[in-house]
Amino acid sequence: MDPLNLPINKAPQCSNGRLSPPAKSMEDAGPHVESSPRDISDIGAGGESSAGRVKPDLWLYSRPPGEKEKEVTFLFYLNGQFGDLEQATASSMLGLEQVGSDENVNIVAQLGRAPQREAHPAGGFDRIDNDWSGVRRYYVIKSDKPSRDQVSLKEWQKISREIPDNPLAHYTLGDAYTRLGYETKALSSYDKARELGYEKFLDSPFHPDVARWGNEFDKSIQPLRDLRSQNNNFASPVEEFKNDVNMMHPNSLQDFISWGMSKYPAKHYVLVMAGHGGGWTGALKMSPSEVSMAVQAGVHNANQRNGRSDHMDAIVFNSCYMGNLESVHQMKDASDITIASQMSARTTVFHHWPQLLGKVQKVLEAGEDFNPREMAREFVEYFDRLGEENTKRPEMLRRSKETYLTLIALDNKKVENISKAWGQFAKEWKALGVPDHKIFKNIKNAKNYPSYAYSPEMMFDYGTLRDIGSIAINIINDPQMPPRLKKSCNQIRKALRDATIAEQHRGFNMEGSTGLTIWAPTNAADVALMKDKYQDRVPSFVQDTGWSDKMGEILRNIDGQKLGEFLQTIQMLGNLRKMLDVQGFSPQEINSMQFKADILEMEVTQLKKEMDLSEPPRENINLVLYDIEEYSNKKGELVAASAQKKEIPVNISPSKRTDDAVGRKIVKTIKDGIPLPGDQKTRRKLQEEVAQGIIDDSDKTTGMASGEFSNKLPPGTNM
Repeated sequence: MDPLNLPINKAPQCSNGRLSPPAKSMEDAGPHVESSPRDISDIGAGGESSAGRVKPDLWLYSRPPGEKEKEVTFLFYLNGQFGDLEQATASSMLGLEQVGSDENVNIVAQLGRAPQREAHPAGGFDRIDNDWSGVRRYYVIKSDKPSRDQVSLKEWQKISREIPDNPLAHYTLGDAYTRLGYETKALSSYDKARELGYEKFLDSPFHPDVARWGNEFDKSIQPLRDLRSQNNNFASPVEEFKNDVNMMHPNSLQDFISWGMSKYPAKHYVLVMAGHGGGWTGALKMSPSEVSMAVQAGVHNANQRNGRSDHMDAIVFNSCYMGNLESVHQMKDASDITIASQMSARTTVFHHWPQLLGKVQKVLEAGEDFNPREMAREFVEYFDRLGEENTKRPEMLRRSKETYLTLIALDNKKVENISKAWGQFAKEWKALGVPDHKIFKNIKNAKNYPSYAYSPEMMFDYGTLRDIGSIAINIINDPQMPPRLKKSCNQIRKALRDATIAEQHRGFNMEGSTGLTIWAPTNAADVALMKDKYQDRVPSFVQDTGWSDKMGEILRNIDGQKLGEFLQTIQMLGNLRKMLDVQGFSPQEINSMQFKADILEMEVTQLKKEMDLSEPPRENINLVLYDIEEYSNKKGELVAASAQKKEIPVNISPSKRTDDAVGRKIVKTIKDGIPLPGDQKTRRKLQEEVAQGIIDDSDKTTGMASGEFSNKLPPGTNM
């Protein structure tokens, strides 16, 4: 793939309800919902494509007499309405056209594109198919254009001289040397990139240097994009187009599947979903429940139109974290097979679809039938071989060249057995009376999959996703665990093996992975923050396993004051970060706010340590559980007693009970307010939001006061 069409100015990317009546066309598909990252009116602002290729809106496909039925239809749902994925997603369409449909395979795609101002915030353009925005559907054909021009070595050398302190320039020059076989020069360029800080793109993608380097590099290569823009127009005919379809809404997915299967029927169907994912929170801003219902409804509608009895053979997620037990359980009825990753699914996966599709076409040309299980196995093994080769590279190169860090293909008919085994484990845990902290210690030591400090789902720590096989092995190997509990863990491992068609975990630091994660927080704060959302997003899994109930039980032994203090600190930190996004503050004001945010982050870390479930409980007390949504909406409330609360009795002797947590003030000790610039009402309102709950330290708490850090951090320090 041409590096000019990669999202090189970005870090590597990895993102429950009832459907409306079936949409009849894209006119009705996907109304704007709150999950959209922006107002839907923005979708569609941009340049026009090379029109004149729009076909009539024909729903039903009529195969000419004598034409054989095709073996498989691949349905690519490419959501580039995420600004940070737009460029790579649009480029993936060019990759599909390297192969195109043939006499055995239909390739259809729905491509959504964000406006260029969102894809390139600092200015610039993709120069792909006239940079239109909106949503379009294609029957993908093989392009008869010559391969796109590679940027010459001299041009990359010139750019590295123009921006000599930019690690991206030297890294890309290293790629150019590699393509030409100049290994020594390539390694020299990669070393220079590392010296200049390239690893920040991998370790700290939100660091200011990353954005600065990316914007500088984007600006430098824009003239090269401009020169090659004519080679980047799509050859495939536009079947339908619409500017205001929201691909993050399940109606859009449902309508695409119905359209694709109706118009391009085949013996088998494979759905490929590309966009941000987040494990049990869902994919492409849709919950696992919504994805499942959308797929099933789309298949049903297509069958009604065509008088067929087709089904979805496989769903492939080019989305992060979708190799998750809760998600695949929720979607087990949507297809026969699920292919997904426990960790990151990089945009570089797009580069390999031409080879994968080409291999399918060659197998079918040889007269073999399409076999979904073999396709799934080969898909995983392909990336396993790729990952094995990648392990031979130096660490920085290995990490930057990765695709799927882990990958599993699952037989969905057997997924329920994994969930049943996990539910039995939860029951045995409760029945045997094993101290919670001992089991949580094994869970905490299991393989987990942390992402960046602030992930797409607000306040959701991906580090709470832990490998189910790793958890089971830890408990089996713990001599303090009773035999019945170990037996239930062995059943988990057996069920996982039986359901696995193929699995690989060649990614950097992915040793110990077995294919699927589960939400297994080991901190009461994480449970309190996410439990309600968890129940809403994966209701079938919650009902079938009782896992959420087990997680909720542990809150009974947590200090209610600590929990309330944590929630308030999180709210204050969130408001501070909103202020940092507001334009117009002076550098001194920004430094002051950043300093306070750093302090609050450290306090959040300390409070979470005090709610660590893997440590023995200190004391049982009455717990005041706050309604989190109401708590966050009560602006300016200073005492816990004024928040909605529900007392939960703890089964201990009355003489040991205490009501210290009830009605106690939640105290913060940040006394130095953020400077207010003049009397501007907007900023003052924001200041008041940040300051809510800040009172004099008249009632001491056991939490670590922010002031304790004041002598450790200089003003303006970024952490």
